[in-house]
Amino acid sequence: MKFVAFWLSGVMITSCAQFKSPTDPYRRISSVEAQYSVEDLQLEMRSKFQTIEFTTLSAYEGLAKFDEHLDSSPGPLEENPHYAGLLAARAQIEDLELSILDLRNQLYEGVLNPSLATDERLKNIELLKSTIPSSKNDLDALIFQHFHEDFLSFTKQILMDLTKVDDEVVKKSLEALYTELNAYYGPLEERKSMQVDWRTLTVKARHGLKENSDWLTARRSYQHQALEMLADLQAAKTQKQVAPKFFPSPDRAGNIVGTEFPAKVWSLTFDDGPGESTSKKVLSHLESHGLKATFFQLTSKVKELPAIAKAIREGGMELASHSYTHRQTPKLSLEQRDWEIQTAASDLAVLHQRPIKFYRLPYGAGVSNPDIRNRIAKANLIHVFWSVDTLDWMAQAPSEIVERTIKQMKASRQDAGVILFHDIHERTVIASEEIMRYLKQDSRRVCTLEEIVSAVNRGASPCPAN
Repeated sequence: MKFVAFWLSGVMITSCAQFKSPTDPYRRISSVEAQYSVEDLQLEMRSKFQTIEFTTLSAYEGLAKFDEHLDSSPGPLEENPHYAGLLAARAQIEDLELSILDLRNQLYEGVLNPSLATDERLKNIELLKSTIPSSKNDLDALIFQHFHEDFLSFTKQILMDLTKVDDEVVKKSLEALYTELNAYYGPLEERKSMQVDWRTLTVKARHGLKENSDWLTARRSYQHQALEMLADLQAAKTQKQVAPKFFPSPDRAGNIVGTEFPAKVWSLTFDDGPGESTSKKVLSHLESHGLKATFFQLTSKVKELPAIAKAIREGGMELASHSYTHRQTPKLSLEQRDWEIQTAASDLAVLHQRPIKFYRLPYGAGVSNPDIRNRIAKANLIHVFWSVDTLDWMAQAPSEIVERTIKQMKASRQDAGVILFHDIHERTVIASEEIMRYLKQDSRRVCTLEEIVSAVNRGASPCPAN
């Protein structure tokens, strides 16, 4: 496809191409040349949306099997045969989502660019429409949940930008797009409160696809990546013995998992934020329970939502880096790896005006990669994995997240470890508070990573019981 060649090679980018900043290794494209037709892009987007749909359906099948295995054979994550596949599915889904949203934003830059001709700006609007997934029923809302959340913010942005467009023809077309988007997705609050039965929906959808060759191909497409994820999990498994010290290192001392913590010591961690409407709610729950957590933040999100990031900082929470943009580190160039590790942490430290000591790879991908681990250590950071995964990135009832989390906690060797949440989902707001209540029982201690590292390195006991 012509568009694929354009997008991947980068050789046919227009004069409007630019970088987000002088050191940003990711190219920004603000318009698409006229020879790339709407039909070409529609075809490419349909393929990507189908892959997201099929991979998500496979992931829900894996989630059901993960829970079944947890019930029958509770134990560490790396011993659950379905977990690596879930990590790989999430990475593939989010890579595709990120590529679509990046393109949408680049096209939108062209729409707002007054130096472009009216026809080119109108063409960008037509191309932009191809990046909008279906939203016809509950299954669509389940499959494309992240798009629903993002397009609500994007729709609000269009409304604000309409006043800045002085070309009346472009403005009229953009107003029509705003109206279409506003009606197409519906209020996000309704989507948040909708309790979809993901098991019934996804089983029925998979049954209808069992003879579809594209479905079978999609199911196999991330199996190689699942093997890579399994290698990372096996690398984390070596952490079961107590490490005498934690410090920046490409070796065992530079990778915290949680299985090496003293008995009844837990670290509560939140990734991918700050979230526009969710992080402050999580913060409020932590404060009401008198607990501290570690927030592994995306530097790009902190720049986008500085007030929310400030509230978390001023709430006394621990701040850590989760990369700049949440791309899969093993797939990046060396320059991009430095951007996502070193630059992300140093920029985050400047934004928060405090040192950043801990780093978490997106999806945990690359924790067994010597080059990546060396770059993390060179940035004077300690990598942090996890021992309990709530799997809250998948749309489901909060009660399911709570049940799964507690089962994993009970299966831990010493009633201790690192719990992984994501403070960008409404379901996480509800589920995480229930886990906060559970953590305050039975003399458990909830400590920040710095409290644990400092105490373990001194041979002392981390933080008092809650």
